[in-house]
Amino acid sequence: MSQRCGDDLIAARRFTDLCQAYMSEMFSGEALDFTDVVSKLAEIQSGAKLMHARSIYKSAQTVIEDLTKRQSADSCANSVLVLQKLIRQYEAGLSEIAPVVQKPAALPETPKGPAVVSEMAQMQTAADNLRPLLKFADETEKPGLVRLLSLAANDRAPRPGRREKFEMIMPGLTNHWLRLARANDKSISVSVSSAETALESTVLRQLETKLKTIGETLILSCIDLPDERAQQGLSRSAHLAVTAKTNGQYMDVLLSCDACLPSGFSFEPSGDNLPVTISEDNGTIRVEIYRLPAAETATEIREAVL
Repeated sequence: MSQRCGDDLIAARRFTDLCQAYMSEMFSGEALDFTDVVSKLAEIQSGAKLMHARSIYKSAQTVIEDLTKRQSADSCANSVLVLQKLIRQYEAGLSEIAPVVQKPAALPETPKGPAVVSEMAQMQTAADNLRPLLKFADETEKPGLVRLLSLAANDRAPRPGRREKFEMIMPGLTNHWLRLARANDKSISVSVSSAETALESTVLRQLETKLKTIGETLILSCIDLPDERAQQGLSRSAHLAVTAKTNGQYMDVLLSCDACLPSGFSFEPSGDNLPVTISEDNGTIRVEIYRLPAAETATEIREAVL
């Protein structure tokens, strides 16, 4: 079963951040105001109710009751520890469903010495320095210079045949679509179901551009505002579902959305060679990109939630 993400996932992360902040205060060792502690526990309960986290809600209620009934210090401490454990379990489950990709830490700048230059830039510099020397070289030196120039050119050229997994492009696309929807006061969620398939990097880049454009068009032109969707009897949040399946040596990608095509609507050609079909069936838009040459296939299809 495909799981969903979107505004609910963001709310869940905010809820765990709030819980951890309040629990850190409780374990800080500083003197705390009784009324303030009870108020913050009530906030945790309120968030747990919205997130359907019943165990956390009940555990927070137990802590409140222990405090208000002036239970022993050991009893209060135990109930707080139980609450902290449940919050951590909830946070761990959330991270397992949709892990947060941490940006790699920036390398510290070297205080002294020359700037670090990439190998590609070094090869470019070498070629630029060698090329003017050709006209001054004699017949015995020219073959060597030509050979060095060809080596530099080959190192700078992209290496054909490099393969990348389809799933690599989806986190970036998902975040882009979610941001675009919010910027236009719309609400969406995104799910991905894909075969563990690798495509040649050039094909994957074309597919990424195509999917990005299609998703943008659906969000801006086909998905209505939440209030308008509610008036039509639809959920306030539209859902974009991306499904990638292997078919022999090829992969087909389907992007579907619970929305309707406007009258006279059509996609603008993007200039690539990826074949696309678009249709609408019972209030669902289906955009298919088919017969992508797959470099690897897997018999087991798994669903990835972003």
